Amino acid sequence: MTSYSVNKILFRIKKDRNFRKLFLENFQDAVKDFPLSSEEKGALESRDYDKLLELGAKAMLLLPFAGITRKKRSFAAG
Repeated sequence: MTSYSVNKILFRIKKDRNFRKLFLENFQDAVKDFPLSSEEKGALESRDYDKLLELGAKAMLLLPFAGITRKKRSFAAG
């Protein structure tokens, strides 16, 4: 298992608008050409930032990834 592919994906999400859109809309197609373990795929797909760090993701790539891919939340007025 190598963190190279994870970091390459994170870099492409940050820099490549088309790849970012593909990642957000069709995760499986976006990562199909990268040699990822099932653990890496799972962490990327679920956006498990702690697990990605544990797997070797660079924080300087993970921070933009977190901002770009965060799920929108709606807060109901109480």
